[in-house]
Amino acid sequence: MRGEHKMLWALAVTTVSVGVAMGQGFGGFGGGGPGGGNDPAALLRMEAIRKELKVTDEQMKKLPEAVWKALGDVLDADQQKRLRQITLQLRGTEAFRDPKIQTALKLTGDQKEGIQTALDEQKKEIEDLGPAGFGGGKFDFKGFQERQEKMQAIRKGTMEKITGLLTSAQKTQWNEMVGEEFKMPAFGFGKGFKGKGFKGKKGAKKDDE
Repeated sequence: MRGEHKMLWALAVTTVSVGVAMGQGFGGFGGGGPGGGNDPAALLRMEAIRKELKVTDEQMKKLPEAVWKALGDVLDADQQKRLRQITLQLRGTEAFRDPKIQTALKLTGDQKEGIQTALDEQKKEIEDLGPAGFGGGKFDFKGFQERQEKMQAIRKGTMEKITGLLTSAQKTQWNEMVGEEFKMPAFGFGKGFKGKGFKGKKGAKKDDE
């Protein structure tokens, strides 16, 4: 059904957009997504573009900082700080894998080991949830939602484990690094969306449009 396809496409684009905001790629999506023609950084996260330009892994490692440097010509200091905070929030528990974050927090060897264990456990728990969203050839929106909620709970638990390994001074620093919570707007499927299509302004189903 085309309505379901549109919804899936929206989910894919949103996922990729978050990945770009975090300065990370997505192996399954080739590290980027369509619609980024005006964003050179997004294009460089597409495997096909990297192959065409013969971009090296070393160059890709420099990309995030290059983007931040360029943003310095557009955003003021407060805007840059807030954007960094939001970016760190979106990265969630994965931020603790970043050597720069580890250095900033002055993590000890034992802390790094404990964090790695927590992240490994998180990965296994999420994998154990199995795939969700499709059943009998149709998209199961309810199943997808339930899996997302479980994943969120797992990540929340992992964050609690990780922050529990930090000293009071490190926790204070981490809280300053992430700043005030930013709530990402929900997917805009509209009030009429039920998982089997969606309704327009007049309530007409548009599965086949």
